[in-house]
Amino acid sequence: MPVTPPTPTPYLFTVGSTFAVSTDSGSSWITVGGTKSVTPSGQKRNFSDTTNLGSAGGYMESAPTLKDPGQVAVAGVFDQHDAGQIALQAAYDAGTLLLCKETLTLQGTDTTGATREYFGFVQEPLTFPVNGEIAQFSASIKITGQIIFTAGTPAS
Repeated sequence: MPVTPPTPTPYLFTVGSTFAVSTDSGSSWITVGGTKSVTPSGQKRNFSDTTNLGSAGGYMESAPTLKDPGQVAVAGVFDQHDAGQIALQAAYDAGTLLLCKETLTLQGTDTTGATREYFGFVQEPLTFPVNGEIAQFSASIKITGQIIFTAGTPAS
């Protein structure tokens, strides 16, 4: 009896993804070179207590309120001449609002990679330890407003 191989689970290998910033709302983009990781954290919805004397069974009640978009930690190999890394430091120094864009590699037969776009301020400037090793950088961006996710475009 022939054995049918399982259908593989779709996956996304993120090598080749990019992180870019814009100071002009997306008219032009500066890729942050050497980026090794872009790690979001802290995204959550807040709630207000709506418990009252009539709350059923003595249980607390809550209602959703504002959403916190969180922040993003960016890390990579430091390059003092990289335009993107220089742009991150300049945005921190000036308090400039950046439009940030993460573009993922293509998945399967997609023709464009998925993206996440958001506005944010550089919360922690570029830092890099001097320790006799390859210089690595890190920075964090506090997101302000909604994060827009756009799925990649499948081949037609």
